[in-house]
Amino acid sequence: MPSSIPKTNLEHWAILRRVVECGSFAEAAVSLERSQSAISYSVSKLQESLGFAIMEMQGRRAVLTEHGKLLLAEVSPLIDELVSVETAARAESGTGPLQVRLLVDALFPREWLGEALLKLQTRYPDVLVDVHETVRLEMSEFMSLPFDLAVVLPELCPVPGQRICEMDFALVARKEHPLAQAHHNLTQAEMARHLRVFIRENRLDGTEVDRPHGRIWTVSSLESAVAAVERGMCFGWLPMEPIASKLESGELVTLNAGGVSRRKVALDLVYRDVDRASEPVKFMAECLATIHQANA
Repeated sequence: MPSSIPKTNLEHWAILRRVVECGSFAEAAVSLERSQSAISYSVSKLQESLGFAIMEMQGRRAVLTEHGKLLLAEVSPLIDELVSVETAARAESGTGPLQVRLLVDALFPREWLGEALLKLQTRYPDVLVDVHETVRLEMSEFMSLPFDLAVVLPELCPVPGQRICEMDFALVARKEHPLAQAHHNLTQAEMARHLRVFIRENRLDGTEVDRPHGRIWTVSSLESAVAAVERGMCFGWLPMEPIASKLESGELVTLNAGGVSRRKVALDLVYRDVDRASEPVKFMAECLATIHQANA
């Protein structure tokens, strides 16, 4: 009869996940306030217990194998479930603080997020908040991250959510840009001759999502993309909210690509587990769901 006792434990898996999230053993050690040798030992012990390697070296960096990615994705919900149970138990017993863990896509305006966090702090001054900013998080990675609430693109979300806003995007360039001088609908061939900004999308294992073809200027954040376009280095699709004043002043202009210069991108609010959500988590969800109407 096979053993019913697991050979691995959730602490080792949780440490492995933190190594993947941080990108290195050293950063994971700092994050967890442990020594780097303790982190390395934990991962080695996990692989020893499994009986096979789930990490491999790529250059100087240790990354998950394909089998390791699948296993971590399977175990992550168990880690989060246990953390949620322990956190709720400590809060209910009065021996631990309440916590709100957020995953927020970089497209969601930081001013709106700041307003919602201020309301949360006013209502629940002792609550702990952990905000993890993402860039178009993939479905396969979504549920492997610890969170109570997430603001994500609906097409990338594996669970249903509540629509909280639709962000207006414009295809823009600086007024001096060659594409801005055209008085006709731009073709793909014309645009391909010029640099277009692209926000790098990193997976949890450190690899990059394939970027589009053509002359691409790759950046790592929305702020960098806006700055690059404002300086005339390139053109691209940007959210209206951070560039509205530059469009109004004429410093930036919209471009017509096949007759299209505007589009909308939806964002949904998703609970990890609405049935077990604490009152601060539910309050934060209410703040995030209404913040768009308040700023409309």
